[in-house]
Amino acid sequence: MMRVRTMLASTLVVATAAATLTGCSSSEEGEAKAKPEEIARTFYKAYAARDWKTYCGLMTATAQRSEIKSYTDSDDTLPRTSARNCVKARGSIGGGERKAPHHTYRTGEPVEVPESPEHDAGVGIWISKQRHDESSGETRTTGLVLRLVRQKDESYKVDQSESLHDRTSTDDASVIRLLQEGS
Repeated sequence: MMRVRTMLASTLVVATAAATLTGCSSSEEGEAKAKPEEIARTFYKAYAARDWKTYCGLMTATAQRSEIKSYTDSDDTLPRTSARNCVKARGSIGGGERKAPHHTYRTGEPVEVPESPEHDAGVGIWISKQRHDESSGETRTTGLVLRLVRQKDESYKVDQSESLHDRTSTDDASVIRLLQEGS
């Protein structure tokens, strides 16, 4: 009987992790897809915690390919685009998973973003994180603008990420401009 309970508990843990990676959250009516604001927050929190499995799992193949190219010496090192290879590439820079520092997160409202030469149409959203360092008394704010693309299963995945360069928020027109121009 104990073995059956252990197997059921393991199955539940795996199912919960899979739901998290596909952008699902529970609701009273069953499973509902996460809103862009929730995906942005989960993505940025995973980055802060160096939780590359969650971070890469929330990306499209286009974004994963970009991460792999950015963190490996050649395209041959990790030839296939996948969340697993993205995790390997990210992990190659050192610094494993850590407890996420306490940040205050803010997000803007999603805005429709047209396709660009390298990215599909989707929604753009800004997100910022702020952390107060008690020892120095300084408050540090960083931010991103994300392009989220709706998948076939109606979930969203991150397709593009651009820095807000020390701004805590931005307007809709700037979100679109930053995502259209890229880095």
